[in-house]
Amino acid sequence: MNLESIKSITEGLPFTGPQKGTILYNTVLENRYENCLELGFAHGTSSIYIAGALHEINNGGVLTCIDNLSAHDRVPNIYNLLKKTELSEFIDPVFSELGYNWYLRNLTRKAEYTADFVFIDGSHSWDVDGFAFLLIANMISSGGLLIFDDLDWTYAESPSLKDTEKVRLMPNDYKNTPQVREVFELLVQRDDRFDCWEKDGWGYARRI
Repeated sequence: MNLESIKSITEGLPFTGPQKGTILYNTVLENRYENCLELGFAHGTSSIYIAGALHEINNGGVLTCIDNLSAHDRVPNIYNLLKKTELSEFIDPVFSELGYNWYLRNLTRKAEYTADFVFIDGSHSWDVDGFAFLLIANMISSGGLLIFDDLDWTYAESPSLKDTEKVRLMPNDYKNTPQVREVFELLVQRDDRFDCWEKDGWGYARRI
């Protein structure tokens, strides 16, 4: 499915707008990635961009995208978007009651599983995404690429979370710290297996 069709289908939906969606689409298409993994897909907007690129490549690739059960109740959800596309065969949505790290545990048990492109846009927390990186680092193929969304996101500035009781009760340093950036700077950049750079609020790490 071409890029303009995807933009039309996903117009106005959170959380991946056309600019970032285009980056995802072109990254997968230009590098001809086949085994794609997405941690946190919400409505499925970013998933459609990635799967659209797989469709254009026409190489039988697949995107495994993982989120918690709340993603099923979003309006629209990923299945609603898939009904408007020709992309069902390129997407394997996983709704994990215990979150994506538990599902990554299942993938880790499959010694033969590898991913060549991973998009991380889920928890945005040090403990969850830090551990996710440690798991993914062992399953991504040579030359594979990880992208971390929202390097500077914080609980304290999140429009949907900042006024919730959960966030109000958090320690100030925890809710004001950009935790994805902490993962990227303290774990990813210090891992000699990866070549890292930043661009437009995203962190990139390519497996050497």
